Amino acid sequence: AWASSSVNGLLDRVPVEQIGAWEKSFKEHLTSSQQSLLAEVGKGQMTKELEADLKKVVQEHVSSYVSA
Repeated sequence: AWASSSVNGLLDRVPVEQIGAWEKSFKEHLTSSQQSLLAEVGKGQMTKELEADLKKVVQEHVSSYVSA
């Protein structure tokens, strides 16, 4: 999820030197707050709806990360 996020410009607001820390923070967020989303991703079937949900979660996490 986060790998394609960097390619699609979703991480542009995160300074390059903080990408590793953001990724760690994002993984923690996914495992603590987004288990159902992870389960859907784990099924290996990327739908437009799932892609939109992932994009929203990434955007929200970027916003909270850069404002912290």
